[in-house]
Amino acid sequence: MKQVSPQSEQEIKQTAAEWFACMREDSLAESKKKEFERWRNASPLHALAYEQCCTLWMMSHELKQDEDIREMLSQARKSGASQSLARFRARRSTMIKMLSAVAAIALVGVLLVVRQQVPEAVYYFSKIGEQKNVTLQDGSIITLNTNSKVKVVYTRNTRQIELEKGEVYFDVAKNRERPFLVKVNTSTVTAVGTEFNVSKLSEAIKVDVTEGIVEFKIENDDSIAHDASHSNIVTSLKVGDAVLYDFQENQAHFSQVNYAKIHAWRDNKIYFKEDTLDAVIQEYNRYIVPKIIVVDDELNKQKITGIFQQGDLDSFIFALQQALNAQVETYGDRILIMKRS
Repeated sequence: MKQVSPQSEQEIKQTAAEWFACMREDSLAESKKKEFERWRNASPLHALAYEQCCTLWMMSHELKQDEDIREMLSQARKSGASQSLARFRARRSTMIKMLSAVAAIALVGVLLVVRQQVPEAVYYFSKIGEQKNVTLQDGSIITLNTNSKVKVVYTRNTRQIELEKGEVYFDVAKNRERPFLVKVNTSTVTAVGTEFNVSKLSEAIKVDVTEGIVEFKIENDDSIAHDASHSNIVTSLKVGDAVLYDFQENQAHFSQVNYAKIHAWRDNKIYFKEDTLDAVIQEYNRYIVPKIIVVDDELNKQKITGIFQQGDLDSFIFALQQALNAQVETYGDRILIMKRS
């Protein structure tokens, strides 16, 4: 998010003050100290808010040492003179107001610094059946296929993209000082200046390199890293290389880039070559709101080859009817394909 809400800031200040009071206890349990460290390390805002409490405490302590205030306190205690007490109260009130103002200004400054230091995330997404081109701040171009979403975070040293769903084609501007990272679950694709396609599937990731070289890396959980079958995977992919990594099986399957399929979707088309009807329907359903269902297992095994225009559902259904001699029935948002009776 681009801003921390006033309510969140107030909660952070309140929690920081509570921790400050707690940490001044002489017999604080170790478990409580560890809990405080976890809270402080959870966010730069937490750490800075706590430091602000420490600073204010020191300021208030120094205020107590002010000679004028000490003298006025002494006079008030000895004589009980209302005039001296009134002057003391007036000065104390002024000091408190000044201290509050300093604290407020300092906190605003702290929050501004934190906001400048913490990189902002920007999200881009495409709707079902939509393709979207986005030019990033460094000149890199990303093309989102249907129903896709990415999170973009640029820092001084890195350019990081998290593919949350869907498929994206990356045309990366060259900058050896700032690697371009694409993350999907525990996998990372690292590039400097190249072009590649990344698809996030239900339990897998597919990477196709169409220009240059990228590094493909899988980082597995430390708890299972001792098992050789779950060791980290790092490999370089050059132009023309493709990899399909299955997160469940922890297996990488290498192949060659299907240029025709990638060029097709970027041109608002869908390409199939000797694909089973089951695979064809799964792919085509990504581009439409009503869903197609094949209710015959034998039909699902039939092979389909062709190029179809995205958004032209009627032509696609007609082609299937002719190629498979199938019957089509529509029920609400479901299109059923079955053997002709």
